[in-house]
Amino acid sequence: MENEIYAVVEITKKDIRFIVGKYRNNLGLKVIFKERVKGNWLNENDEVLDINSAKQHLSKLIRKYENTYNEKIINVGIVYPIKTLKIAQTNLHIIIDNDKKIITHEHIKKLYKDAVVINENENTVVINVRPYEYVLNNKDRRNSINVGMIANSVAMYAKAYTLDKKVVDSHMEVVQKCEKNILAKYIQTYALAKQCIEEKNFKEPSALVDWNIKTLEIGFFAKETLVKKISKPIGIDKIFSNIAKKIYAKNKVVETYIFKMLNFKSTKNDDLIIYRKYISSEKRTLEISIKQLKDLFLEEMNYIIDLIDLEIQNEFITKVRDFKVFFNGKVTEISGFDKMISRSNFKNKVFIYYSLVTGANEIWTSSLCGAIKSCHDVNKNAQIFKTSTIEYSKVEKHQQLMQNNQQGLMQNPMSNLYTGINNVPNIVQNQMSQPQMMHRQNFTNLQNQSIYDINNINNQQNYQNVNNFANQNGIIKKQTNR
Repeated sequence: MENEIYAVVEITKKDIRFIVGKYRNNLGLKVIFKERVKGNWLNENDEVLDINSAKQHLSKLIRKYENTYNEKIINVGIVYPIKTLKIAQTNLHIIIDNDKKIITHEHIKKLYKDAVVINENENTVVINVRPYEYVLNNKDRRNSINVGMIANSVAMYAKAYTLDKKVVDSHMEVVQKCEKNILAKYIQTYALAKQCIEEKNFKEPSALVDWNIKTLEIGFFAKETLVKKISKPIGIDKIFSNIAKKIYAKNKVVETYIFKMLNFKSTKNDDLIIYRKYISSEKRTLEISIKQLKDLFLEEMNYIIDLIDLEIQNEFITKVRDFKVFFNGKVTEISGFDKMISRSNFKNKVFIYYSLVTGANEIWTSSLCGAIKSCHDVNKNAQIFKTSTIEYSKVEKHQQLMQNNQQGLMQNPMSNLYTGINNVPNIVQNQMSQPQMMHRQNFTNLQNQSIYDINNINNQQNYQNVNNFANQNGIIKKQTNR
């Protein structure tokens, strides 16, 4: 199998992020190129402020990769910001209209197409549709269906994800002005979850807490589907600001102390004075010890951890017993964060994500790596194999392989004694794909009970080993195998 090359861009408020990753046979993902350009790129609605300027910087990054590796980038994936994300519950039903009542690829396409049509309008674009349950003949419930199944009717229950059309168009225009095609589109929350949540856990109920400088985002997932998203303007900088006011310092000074100088795992030297400030209005010198600064920080942290617990409790406790909580973001760089999070009521269910992707240790690469993983997974079952550098039909390639082997056999009939054309791998077997996933949150809780309910579905998903991951000692588990 050849290497798969994927290029993905993510434009945030403060930087343009671009990485190129390579899947190498059975060796997994390796990031071979990564760069970001800092600046002010998005407005308050997540639209690109200056498309031409963004295009110039992205073009420069793409050319740098192409010149370095002597390889042309054709398609670029996009990770979209989530300020305007809406999630809509979508329920669809079709009658199988052929004589033999066989589900065809066209039936599945119609379900996806109808999901897009009912959720799009002149101001909104559907980015992804994630089915989480199918019902055959009004009684047979499944997590997935395949072409060739027999049924009189099919109902599809899905989440449709939409973004503001101006946001979608502005990010697409940046890529298109670079004269590149769009490889795939993903919302940041879903792409991040693909990277941070272990594949074996992604089918089970999970909460992903993305805690960064400016924001706190909580995504709730089940059956590989984003069910609900919560955004709160209480990033780490809010903590820095509150402490800065108390000790008469600038936010940046507090940030430096927290990230560079304090170790919350140890009590050594806690009595040492770490900060002095003369308060002229009060004619006194303020002195803060290591322990006092830690206590100020922990007071703020504990308040937010309690808020996170409350949101998780409201979403999960009455609906599902077994779930996991994954933490990601800038907050995980604080020395001793694992100890802080032990305050949580759900500490036995907590994982902290640290990347082991070769070439991508930085937090800002996480959602980009998740988008690459999603592209790789789609290609496993897609009829059209599509990366950032190549695109071809698997059926046509298989036919070409068969034809080449037939010609070789005709030229050398004796070769059949040693190899035989029956040894050619059937690469089209089981490759019939559902239409590429598309991503809306006029969110209602109507279907959330059923999407979290994992006990009454007749399919391949296995939830029996969930309790094996619970930490019975209350020690925080650090997930390091992704």
